[in-house]
Order: sequence, then structure tokens, then C-alpha cells
Amino acid sequence: MRLIAHRGRSAAGHPDNTLAAFAAALDEGADMVECDVHRLADGSLACFHDAAIADRPLAELSHAALEALAGFAVPRLAEVAQLCRDRGAGLDLELKAGGCAADALVVVDGLAELWVKSFYDDVVREVREAQPDTYVGLLLGVPRGGLRVRLSELFPVRRLRACGARFVAPNWRLLRLGFLRRMRSAGFPVLAWTVNDPAHAERLAAAGVAGIATDRPAELRAVLEPRA
Repeated sequence: MRLIAHRGRSAAGHPDNTLAAFAAALDEGADMVECDVHRLADGSLACFHDAAIADRPLAELSHAALEALAGFAVPRLAEVAQLCRDRGAGLDLELKAGGCAADALVVVDGLAELWVKSFYDDVVREVREAQPDTYVGLLLGVPRGGLRVRLSELFPVRRLRACGARFVAPNWRLLRLGFLRRMRSAGFPVLAWTVNDPAHAERLAAAGVAGIATDRPAELRAVLEPRA
């Protein structure tokens, strides 16, 4: 099972999705770091979560303009990938929009381990088309959605097969109504996010999840170490 630092060690006071947060997470025992990737107006691939800042879409900003608005150094995907290579760590890459999968996969080539995921079925398909052997998954847990959306997340097997996902990444609140049993039966490993309670993480590890994303890698590593 992989312990994944969600946007790095942001709970320690570092801005999330920064090199300092990623390095701190690896220092605290994370197996992998998770980062969010957008393509900016200048063509660069930046690790930043929000789709807009100061009411300006990221797709309209250059890297320098994004850093000026954010108020801190926003890493390029290439910098995060190099940090992972230098540390022998894995990368959990969330693609926030379509149109950049092929370029992103070139940038992260040669990592010890790579998981790619997206909330969008079409982006999962895009990843498989760009590199068919990529370990790619579908994110579940859309903040807002009607009954149809929630049912498609609680019972996602048809979606997973249709888009070519190899694993499923649900918000931990979706882990009910036999979700883990159904995914195991269908052959889809589960990456649960974002789990910050050590006791909850222990239960999920015992239940056989493939990965746990957390804001608190040190606290979870302390209870999961005997299983590692």
C-alpha cells in the first residue's frame, strides 16, 4: 500500500503544491507525492490546485504572472518530477483539464512510480491514448452533483471500464454500501483520499486499499509502518 502526500506536506505550514511541501512530505515518510497540474497560457505545465486566482483563469496566465498572483514560487511539473527522481519517490499526478496528457507524460518519464488520475472520464481516455500502459485512474467525489452523479460514483464500474481506468480514486466518504468489495470483485485497486485520521487509515489499510492520500504523512506513517 502506498502512502501519498496530498499536495505535499501542506499541513505543516508550507503552501500546497510547492517543492518545500513535497520535500517535507518525503522527509516524513510518504512513498509518493500528489500534485495538481494545469497548462498555463505560456504553454508551461504548472503544479497548482485552483482553476482560477484573482478571478483570472490559469489558462490565461503565464508562469511568471501566476507566481506573482499566488505570492510564492509555483513549481513547474518538471521540477516536481526531478525532485521525485532525486529522492527515488513516486508521483501521483492529477490532471485538472484535458489537452496536456501527452506532454505531461513526457515530462514525468523515468520516475520510480507514476500514478495519473483525473475527475474527467475523457482525460482518463486521453492518458490511455497517449501512453496505453500508464497506470491511470478515475477520481470520484465531485463536490456538487445530483443523484445521478452520486450514484455513478458509488457504483462506478461501468464508467471505469468505459474510460479505460486501471484504478479508482474515491473520496473516503464514498467508501460505503460495499464499495471496496465491489471494486475488489471488479478488479479495480482503490486509492482513498483525503484521509487524515490515523485510526481510519489503519482500517483502510487492513481492508486492502492500494493507496491512501493524506495531508499528514508523518502521523499516518507512524501507524502504518508495521504494515509497510
